[in-house]
Amino acid sequence: MGFLTALRGDDQRVLKWASGGRREALTGLKLHGRSFRGVDLKGADLTGADLTEASLDEAQLSGTKLVSANLANAKLRKAGARDADFTSADLTCADLGDAYLFGARFRDTNLAGARLPSANLAGADFSNANLHGAYLSGANLAGANLHGADLRDARLEHVHLEGADLTGTGVTPQKLMRRGSELVPCAECGGDGWWTDERTGVTHRCHVCGTRGKVRTGRTTEEPVAFWDDTTKWDAS
Repeated sequence: MGFLTALRGDDQRVLKWASGGRREALTGLKLHGRSFRGVDLKGADLTGADLTEASLDEAQLSGTKLVSANLANAKLRKAGARDADFTSADLTCADLGDAYLFGARFRDTNLAGARLPSANLAGADFSNANLHGAYLSGANLAGANLHGADLRDARLEHVHLEGADLTGTGVTPQKLMRRGSELVPCAECGGDGWWTDERTGVTHRCHVCGTRGKVRTGRTTEEPVAFWDDTTKWDAS
């Protein structure tokens, strides 16, 4: 019995499609928890499919239609999904780390708690998307449309926002500045500074000799946690 024949129902339809079989619509399929790692689904129509907790790591999804699909807790790490359409999909707590999502559409999509570290999201459309608590550190959002998106508690460290539209998000350049204590020489070894404890924010440990102490100078420094330029759009202050 062949591999495809041994599979049942919706799984068989997906893999038959991927292997070059009849290009039928794959809308509304029930694929909860299934693994399609590395499968080529470029241009497939998976509108309304149930892909909760499914594994699509390294899958080829360029131009794939996932409108209103349920991808909650799904894994799409390193997936290639240029111009894919996730409009109104549920990607709650999904993992899209290092995914290539250039020009993808996430309009009205629920990405609350999703992980997108180092994902390429340049030119993507996140208008009115829910990114509450999403982890976007290191992502490329250059030229992305984030108008009206919910970015409360989102992690935006080292994110590229050049040319992005952040109007209606409440995010401002000032909110992307980090304050820290000025470094001072260590009293024990004369080392050139003290580290900041990540839990407390107190600058208190010498990175040369490890001496600990609560050292504050009374002065603080400010530096941006993300990258933007004159073409980035913000709410009017």
